[in-house]
Amino acid sequence: MVVSVRVIVVRGEEAVPTALDAGEPGPEPQSEPQPEPEYPTRQLAHRIGFRLGGEVGQGEYVLFPIRIPRPATGRVAMRIVCGECLAPVECTVFSAAHTARRRMRFLAYSGVSVGIAVAYCCFAGLFFSQAAGHATQEWKIVVIPLLGILLLPALGIMAWGLLTLFQEEDGVRIKSSRGHSLRKPGAVVDVK
Repeated sequence: MVVSVRVIVVRGEEAVPTALDAGEPGPEPQSEPQPEPEYPTRQLAHRIGFRLGGEVGQGEYVLFPIRIPRPATGRVAMRIVCGECLAPVECTVFSAAHTARRRMRFLAYSGVSVGIAVAYCCFAGLFFSQAAGHATQEWKIVVIPLLGILLLPALGIMAWGLLTLFQEEDGVRIKSSRGHSLRKPGAVVDVK
């Protein structure tokens, strides 16, 4: 059944729709309310200033929410406009499932790097406990600690970086745009 509906606007406020024909019932109420769309938490940041203070630099940003609804699957790419400079910025928002998979991947890679570091320490300890009395393996006594000096910090830094990416992943990307980046809500100052 099709019902004609008119909307009466009074002083900028929307009134309740009424049916044109008094004999026909008004529009049927919706059975379930539509869920509120999910938006990314990261915000578009426009850098408005940068100050150098000794060895530390401080960037200042103006933040704007990204109002692109997160898709159920896949990704959505749209052009948004910066509220400060009115420049268009290409933005891609990924689905919640894709974002969760990407976060878990970062966590898994971090765990693997820590696992490799622990395995290396076990191997080195086992080797040194067995090689202490053998004079023919002197080159290994030098190479294994040297390799450990290089490998362990690199794995630690890699694990820390991956855990940082795990915490910051929000499923939103922008194409490189001069003066624009993505920031957490409220992060208007960045110290480098």
